[in-house]
Amino acid sequence: MTQLGAQTIATLEAPVAAAFQDDEGDFWIACAKQDAQTKNNVTVNGTMRQRVREALEYLDQNAQAALLLGDLLLARPGNADLRQAVGQAFPDALAAVSDERFELEKLIVATLSGAQVVTLRASLDRIDVLQGAVAAYKAMHDALHMLQPHLSLMRGVAAAQARWGEFRVYRDIFNLQLAEIDKATARLAALGLARAADVKQAIADALTSLTTAVDAKIDYDVQDAVSALATSVEDGLNSVDVSMRDTAQDATQPFTLTLQLFAPLAASASGTKFGPLITSYVAFATQLSNELARAIDEHGRWQRLDRQFSLLQRTVVDNLPGAPGEIDTVWRLTSKAITALCGGTPPPGWAIAINNLIQLATADLTPPVTPPVADAVRDRVSDLISSGRDRFMAVDQSLLDWLEQSVTQRPQLVTLLRGSA
Repeated sequence: MTQLGAQTIATLEAPVAAAFQDDEGDFWIACAKQDAQTKNNVTVNGTMRQRVREALEYLDQNAQAALLLGDLLLARPGNADLRQAVGQAFPDALAAVSDERFELEKLIVATLSGAQVVTLRASLDRIDVLQGAVAAYKAMHDALHMLQPHLSLMRGVAAAQARWGEFRVYRDIFNLQLAEIDKATARLAALGLARAADVKQAIADALTSLTTAVDAKIDYDVQDAVSALATSVEDGLNSVDVSMRDTAQDATQPFTLTLQLFAPLAASASGTKFGPLITSYVAFATQLSNELARAIDEHGRWQRLDRQFSLLQRTVVDNLPGAPGEIDTVWRLTSKAITALCGGTPPPGWAIAINNLIQLATADLTPPVTPPVADAVRDRVSDLISSGRDRFMAVDQSLLDWLEQSVTQRPQLVTLLRGSA
């Protein structure tokens, strides 16, 4: 344990006060890491320098003032006067901000205004938070997609009372995925970004209703519970997809801000060791931002199309009753939307198999279509729906990849700024 003493504290008063004069709140946040009651034990009147002295004296009673110095450097990593004073008072504290990071931060302070520096740091923080949020939404999305194929099978089980025992297996499958949704929800709550509605509760309630109906041996209640389960999964997917896309889209704003702020830094760093790092990061981030914009656009289109897939599944694959001509209408709308997504000259590689299935389904579903359709047709339409949803999941993954790449491919510059290098 190291106490600074009155003489050392006297040398720190002026540089610490000057470093935090523009935002005193940062100083008290750093103090609170050592003792949450620091500010309450300091005279709030007087000059900033007096408040600094009293805070340091209060913390030094328990040898906490020396430990505070590292946090002060982290709050103002590019302040040369503060670093010099801390180095003289307690050299061990300098390890909180490496020499290389200090040089980079000093360049930032010299190039950007105080407000711009705050914006840069806030944008980097925001990108990291949003990356975590998108990963959590992706986990929810994957869990719900794992449940989706079981729903049509469960309808078949519901129609045959002799098979109701199979519901135990499905209940275990659902509970396993609900546990994954719980974990993702907890991660979102920790980030303060639980934008999606509670997608789990409606599914859990439907599962409980299904168990009750099976135990009571009431046919209609069993079928209704399975139908409610399907609806809750579809609603959950829509909610999570919207939240995931919107969160990824939110990430474009802080990323755009960082690009704008890195541009003048690139000019200032020209000829220094940081020049190539900043220039390459700007080029990389620009390309990545463009890729994200394209992925968000395609994601939105697949999301709208996924609703059509659900109708196509119900009317063709599951052969559920519908209005006259419904299959014709649903297929016409679906085929137009999916053809537009899979177009291009030449079409993208992922679209070739889907285009082939579209052609087959178009020949199979020539109006007027009278249900039930042949089993072979139902299989081809089911393959088309599955292939489309596979691409939808791939686009989801590309959104996640974008944010992962923004971390994994920025180690030489932004990782240094984040203090983890």
